[in-house]
Amino acid sequence: EHVGLRHYPEFFEHCYKLLKPDGTALLHSINRSDGPGATSAWVAKYIFPGGYIPALSEVMPAIEKSGLLVTDIEILRLHYAETLRRWRCRFSGQLDEVRALGYPERFLRLWHYYLCYCEAAFEERYTGVVQLQMDKPMCRRDTVGSTAVSVRPRPAIDVQAAAEEFVTPPNCEPAGQVFAEREYR
Repeated sequence: EHVGLRHYPEFFEHCYKLLKPDGTALLHSINRSDGPGATSAWVAKYIFPGGYIPALSEVMPAIEKSGLLVTDIEILRLHYAETLRRWRCRFSGQLDEVRALGYPERFLRLWHYYLCYCEAAFEERYTGVVQLQMDKPMCRRDTVGSTAVSVRPRPAIDVQAAAEEFVTPPNCEPAGQVFAEREYR
């Protein structure tokens, strides 16, 4: 999403050139679910001026023209909604520390709104995180494997202990409820 729509052909051609003849690349990017569109005016003004979240239909032609072959696609919509919820909860639980860094109240409201906005967008299927596995045509082995297998964490850690380390601050309601109960100005 940071390359820019008009630079996709150049980006994927460069990926192709950098890979070995039997190489594989994995692209991890945010995508929009509803087809090509425009960036939210609010996000463009306050968060990512000039930013654009592409639809898969805008990315795929550039990949195909580069000579790369898409060999696996996975959409991680709810994973990222949960990540955003945790970021928002941790941010909300440390507002005094953030204030001590000198950030004004306006920034705190703006950032909280942004995290809620993004969390809700992922939950409601407006956006997702896409992982695209792309191979050069000479690749004859499953070098990375399915992203569902290779990218997800393996149970090499004590999951229960890791879960107990993460403490959700109290009163961390779902983003949809936050929007319903608060006014943002």
